[in-house]
Amino acid sequence: MVIDIPKHIEEVIINQAKELGLSVSELIVQKFTQPQIYRNVKTLNGYLTPFPSIDKIFVEHQSWLKEHFLPLISIDLGMINYEWRGQVVHMINPFEPEDGVIGGWTGEFHNEFTGENWLAFRLTDDNRYEFLGDEGYFIRSPIHGDEVNESFEKDIAKSIKKYQAIKEFYAKNGYLADNWNAKSDDETERENWLESVGGELENNAGNWSSGLEMPQAFFGDWDDDERLIISHNDNPFYFIASVPAYNYGCDGADWIVLLYEPISKIVLFTFDWT
Repeated sequence: MVIDIPKHIEEVIINQAKELGLSVSELIVQKFTQPQIYRNVKTLNGYLTPFPSIDKIFVEHQSWLKEHFLPLISIDLGMINYEWRGQVVHMINPFEPEDGVIGGWTGEFHNEFTGENWLAFRLTDDNRYEFLGDEGYFIRSPIHGDEVNESFEKDIAKSIKKYQAIKEFYAKNGYLADNWNAKSDDETERENWLESVGGELENNAGNWSSGLEMPQAFFGDWDDDERLIISHNDNPFYFIASVPAYNYGCDGADWIVLLYEPISKIVLFTFDWT
């Protein structure tokens, strides 16, 4: 079937596709076929911003959060659902834990939005994260004094150094390198910016979805049809993306899992360890 469209409409479509780094056919499919699912994302598009500035991730009154995370990549949610375009979430990697899972040693600072291996942010209108927990959730927070040993801080410094090397390689070469071989004079394999984007929760399940001992603000369970349901106030979370921390050169989980609930605009993180 051939459809004749006015020239000015055609130009609008072509220009929007260029702005998003998509072909015209990809843009049309994305507008009319929802939701989108991607696997092994090695090529950037207009919806993805790698290595965003840490200064633009968190709300100003929680600037201390910069001491606990590395920014990996920002995702305009229009990549998954066109109706969500303009809402930008950030894949971030926490420095913790040293052992066990994040939040595993700070139970007295948990609340209804944070727990062992689970933490939540609210996405603000200007696409920043507002942490819904207490600063004491992080064992490296000043309130815990010298509970973190020196060797852990040295490990974090090494992780940051490896991350910076991957970031510099990208700036020079334009792609994410296999972090085990990222040398400017080598032919390196391209690494995935994201392993998985979009799709049903149960199709992205792993160790993180076993047991589902979640913070009180959230409900999580498997129904009789073997569908994974995670919700807040009866509004479902959607699987947005996952990636191993080591794809970006840094230490961390085998899978960082990012979920989103668009009514409350809560971004929920959990982590898969294999």
